[in-house]
Amino acid sequence: MRYKLPITVEGSNEIILFPTTSPLNNECCWISLSHIKDYKAIDNNSLITFENNETHLFPLSLQSLENQIFRATQLLLINRSRRNL
Repeated sequence: MRYKLPITVEGSNEIILFPTTSPLNNECCWISLSHIKDYKAIDNNSLITFENNETHLFPLSLQSLENQIFRATQLLLINRSRRNL
């Protein structure tokens, strides 16, 4: 799989998830866009702080994480614009 595309789980509650790796990979985790409080790079990994203040270190670069957040945010905005038509 070339891209790790985000998915809309439930549109009206804006539940958008994105994968940390290819969904075909057993190590893949799905992250909820709305649950991310903060994130930062640690070496070539990303430490994410969630809204409940739990942290988790993911084996993906900060650039990759930011790309995933950007794609998920785009999907969120598309969903919002479709609801407002």
